[in-house]
Amino acid sequence: MANSAGESNAEVLRLDFDRRLMLQFRGSRSHRVARMNRTLILLPAVALVLLTAIVWCWMYYTRITEIHRRRISVQDLARAAEAKRLLKDVAGPSDNLVNLFEIPVLFYVALIILYVTNLSNGLYLGLAWAFVLLRYAHSFIHVTYNRVKHRFAVYFAGTLLL
Repeated sequence: MANSAGESNAEVLRLDFDRRLMLQFRGSRSHRVARMNRTLILLPAVALVLLTAIVWCWMYYTRITEIHRRRISVQDLARAAEAKRLLKDVAGPSDNLVNLFEIPVLFYVALIILYVTNLSNGLYLGLAWAFVLLRYAHSFIHVTYNRVKHRFAVYFAGTLLL
């Protein structure tokens, strides 16, 4: 049986299936990438903001503990140079917090661009999560045993992902 355009029911069903399939995929004919919910690309940014908050809280915890332990007058910390000298034993979290406002800023910009342009896909999402995991590893190394060789390797790998 044919419709008014002369197409059989099988042809109509095939064309309908093809249209639905094309709605699920985008890209060139030779390289189709499955669509995903574009807001998923923002989740790694949320995880990195959470890391920043954790490091920030850890920095204050270690600083306040050190101030109480060594009975440092808070007025002695008024000048940055003096604060750095007095709190040098707990500088790791502070230094790491500064690091979290360097390269990760480019990461946030990249994710926003992917979100706004609707170019996010599974590959970018996987790379974003890998970057975040490497930043968590970098922060862990920085605020614990702080072996520069290990910290730099993780930092370098994460930077390459950008």
